[in-house]
Amino acid sequence: MKLKIDFDIPSEEIGKVWPSFFTMGSCFAQNQAIRKRELGFNAHSNPFGILYNPISIEHIFDRCQNSRLYTKEDFENKG
Repeated sequence: MKLKIDFDIPSEEIGKVWPSFFTMGSCFAQNQAIRKRELGFNAHSNPFGILYNPISIEHIFDRCQNSRLYTKEDFENKG
């Protein structure tokens, strides 16, 4: 049984500090963004709030990737 993923991390990536962070998902992700901002990092969390459902997260990524803005029709009940 394989209990870990075997891959090499390129040496130039070890110890690298990323200039900004984006977190998305549960309240843990949101709290991580808040904590990173408190520590002086450029960190952002999902502007749509906490999302637990992977399908909802995928829909948000799809909208961002395809530059689809929300419209009035997105908020109307279609029965």
